[in-house]
Amino acid sequence: MLTVNLLDGRSMYAEIFVAQRTYLSLIEGVPSNSLNERIIQEDIPKLCTDVLHIENYVIIPPVYSNRSFNRRTWRALPPVVIAALFRCFAPVRDPEQAYSALGVAWLQESVDPPISLAALCGLKKLNWNKFACDFTD
Repeated sequence: MLTVNLLDGRSMYAEIFVAQRTYLSLIEGVPSNSLNERIIQEDIPKLCTDVLHIENYVIIPPVYSNRSFNRRTWRALPPVVIAALFRCFAPVRDPEQAYSALGVAWLQESVDPPISLAALCGLKKLNWNKFACDFTD
C-alpha cells in the first residue's frame, strides 16, 4: 500500500491510484492557456469525481514550463496527471465515523516514480483536517 506521512504526523494510504496523459484531449498543435485552464478546472476534477468516486479533492498546484517549437512558445503543464484516493484510519470531525478520505491530484513529468519528490512535498503539506471528509463503509 502506498503511504504518505503528513507533516502533522497523520499517515494517509492510497486506496485508488490512477495516471493519465495531461494533454489527452490535444490531438494536434500546442496547448493554449485556455486548454491548460480547462484541464485544471474541469478535466482533473472530473477524473477525481468519476474515477476516484469522491467529491472532496485537492489539486496540488502544478509548475508550468515554457516551451517553444518553430518560433511558437507556450506554457506547458507537466505531461502526467496522477490522482489518488487517500484514506486515514481516523475521522477528522465525527468520532462515530470509521475513517477519513480525500482525493488528491497532481501533475508530474513521468509516471515513475508514482509520486515525484516535488509532489511528495506538496502531499506532505496537505491540510487533512480542512479538506478530508469522514466516512463509514
